Amino acid sequence: MPRRTSKTGNLNKDLIVSASERRSWWVERATWIGMLMIVIVALSGGLGVGGFSHAIVTTLPLTVHYDRILRSDSPSTITVRAVATDTMLQVELDSILSGVHTTTFFSPTPDGMSPTTAGSIATWRVNPGDSVSIVAVSTVHGIGRHIARLRRVPGEWIALTLTVLP
Repeated sequence: MPRRTSKTGNLNKDLIVSASERRSWWVERATWIGMLMIVIVALSGGLGVGGFSHAIVTTLPLTVHYDRILRSDSPSTITVRAVATDTMLQVELDSILSGVHTTTFFSPTPDGMSPTTAGSIATWRVNPGDSVSIVAVSTVHGIGRHIARLRRVPGEWIALTLTVLP
């Protein structure tokens, strides 16, 4: 009569995994998790343009849209929305903002720019009651965290937190 052999004996021998194979699997899993986290942070704006990098600051006379996370020496956009209460709309940028940014473009073009002790004032002629949207494109200089301010003249200052990456 032929002898019956157990097939499970060979299977158990094949399932034995060495400690080095287990370590390599853990390293592989940790690498995949790390890469996935980098992709999630990048897509959400943690490394530049995206949901985390965009901010909106609102006070009664102004609404400011800007990017919190910027690249050094790269263009950035600040959008200021206001409702005109007079025939002149004046927005003042403090010296920190004008020192960190070099403004290359305003839309609409201001009717006047005048320096002040705090920075500079841009002036537009508008119709009372009009909703005005001002877009400023500027280049950021320097690396680090900056607190910049702007305001509608007269009015309260709005603080903008800028993080500039290399």
